[in-house]
Amino acid sequence: MSDHISPTDTFEEVLDSGRSELSAARSEYDALEQTEEVPSALVEAISDLERELEELDQTLNVGDEDLKLARETVQRVGVLTDVFGALRERQRTIVEADISRIEHHVSGIVTLARDHDVDTHIPQDLETLERQNSMLAALVDKGRHEKVLTNDRVTPGEVDAAIRRVNAELTTQVSDGHRAETYESITEALLDKIHEMLGSLDEENPERTAFSSDLGFVKSLLESTDDTDDAGAAQTVHTALEGALMLHYAVARTLANQRVAVALADTVTDSELSVGCNVDQCVADGDAETLIGAITDAVDTEVELSTSERLRQLLNEHDGSVLRTAQATDFDVATILDHLEQLYNDGQIADLEVTFDQ
Repeated sequence: MSDHISPTDTFEEVLDSGRSELSAARSEYDALEQTEEVPSALVEAISDLERELEELDQTLNVGDEDLKLARETVQRVGVLTDVFGALRERQRTIVEADISRIEHHVSGIVTLARDHDVDTHIPQDLETLERQNSMLAALVDKGRHEKVLTNDRVTPGEVDAAIRRVNAELTTQVSDGHRAETYESITEALLDKIHEMLGSLDEENPERTAFSSDLGFVKSLLESTDDTDDAGAAQTVHTALEGALMLHYAVARTLANQRVAVALADTVTDSELSVGCNVDQCVADGDAETLIGAITDAVDTEVELSTSERLRQLLNEHDGSVLRTAQATDFDVATILDHLEQLYNDGQIADLEVTFDQ
């Protein structure tokens, strides 16, 4: 028995892999669009590549050029999947950082309240707070990061607001000294996380210096309480805590953007895509948005070129007849004429002939 695989079989295998890749890209997009504004060009690219695959699927006599076009299309689908995958990873990174930050805050405030005699209603608030926090953490553990932001029962913002309400009530029921100790403990835990994230930022990232300065300011606040009374210390350390919370929030998002930039740079290298930006500089700056735009533009350009090349083949197969090509494919006459104009302007058309109804 021969092990020879026909060009048609290979062609179908390539298209099948493209459909699977495109399905994966759609899944990533579906999860993203629930919480983020996905660039419209990326959404349009899904439809464009889907159309490309459908057009290729109509090929009857598969040749080397058809196989080449199919592989190039599938590679573009892979690039798109990588982009959506990188954006989803950014979403995960940010959500996990937010939940980690909230957990530190919840744990500290709950412990503070339970270690002291407080109003009878506060323990009920604490139970609700812990239950909501556990619910969000469970969603992260299950990989349902988008649900952390979209579920109907609780959001990180609601938990954060609840923490602040409880803390406000504790200011009149727990001594300044004990509150200062708790605020300092939470702040130091957050500073450790911030240090870790800053260490992962590229040394050329322009925000790294600013973050380091902010970090130094928070530390100076903690150190400035040595010669103050308990009331002053509690107020100062609480200011430091607020600074650490905001800094953690900002650094997490900058780190997430840099990771997206690194992932997309790898995609550009692996796919040998020609993009209109300095990839290395984008990585150094953590500039994911510029890279996303450049990659999307490059994919759009290749899709346009691929479509023109495919139309050229189809027109050759139908003896240059626009109407017969439109009848035999998903291309409408207007689309074919648009591409013919571009091919003509590019000097690729030797002659044009029009046949009128008699």
